[in-house]
Amino acid sequence: MQSIKLPDNIPSLSFISTLNVNDYLNFGNPYFNMSKNSVAVKMNGHHFLHWIHPQIMSSIMINFIRSTRISSE
Repeated sequence: MQSIKLPDNIPSLSFISTLNVNDYLNFGNPYFNMSKNSVAVKMNGHHFLHWIHPQIMSSIMINFIRSTRISSE
């Protein structure tokens, strides 16, 4: 699964818990690459960040969707 990645032209948004950030940095995420279209947001909290930060996360998602364009190249 380590070789499975999104193409560079597909944007990705990842929310990472501060409790899991070391594992994320060590092992990465096999599904998301860190291309120019990828964003990783670190947030304080446990695995279920959407339980404690729903408004902030929804604002970040809306802004990400509005500002990201998928390249046809």
